[in-house]
Amino acid sequence: MHKVMRTAVVTALLAIAPIAAQADGQAFITASAGKSHYNGDTGESGTYSYYGIDATERVDKKDTAFGVTGGYRWMIDDVFSIGPEAGFVDLGKLSDRVDATSPGRWTETDRSEIKNKAALLGINAKWMLGHSWSLGLRTGFLHMWSRLRSDVDGVDLYNSPGSRDHYSYKDSSHDNGFYGALNVGYDFTRNFGVTLGYEHYHGDYKSDAGSISQKIGVWAAGAEFRF
Repeated sequence: MHKVMRTAVVTALLAIAPIAAQADGQAFITASAGKSHYNGDTGESGTYSYYGIDATERVDKKDTAFGVTGGYRWMIDDVFSIGPEAGFVDLGKLSDRVDATSPGRWTETDRSEIKNKAALLGINAKWMLGHSWSLGLRTGFLHMWSRLRSDVDGVDLYNSPGSRDHYSYKDSSHDNGFYGALNVGYDFTRNFGVTLGYEHYHGDYKSDAGSISQKIGVWAAGAEFRF
């Protein structure tokens, strides 16, 4: 999928290059912020028991996301423009807490979080709908940085009643993935407009224990400055 996305982006840019060479256009910078929601292999909240152990898991899949994107769009005709873009996005974090106990023997609390950031490279297109309204499309590939932190606190209830143990673990991961976004925009002037839309990011967290597929959706509002 990643190779297909890269090939599609490069092909699109090569296809518009001859037209863009003769077309007018504008550079732009967009700043956006919104709410991220994690899907994929990210676990679910619930209560369960196994081998005499009772556990309750709470998964928080929502956080704040923000990003900055810059690029250029060439006017292909009166209503359609297209061009390349590059940017950076902070996708917030996924948080997980597990409270486990073996009755009369021990209790343990495990708090974990995965934070994700990504660099973006792709294409963007804009269709003017009339009366200053527009429809925007963005797609391309990303390079994601993921950081895991886990803190485990345990209490011995049997061998050494009241004794406490603490353990911390950190890890990081890099992966290439893809992104796509669709938004509705409104232009107040030729050089300034706002957008509201949905963004999707897909990148895996990889470790020796395996991979976690991270599919992250973001509802975001943005402000675009053109020059």
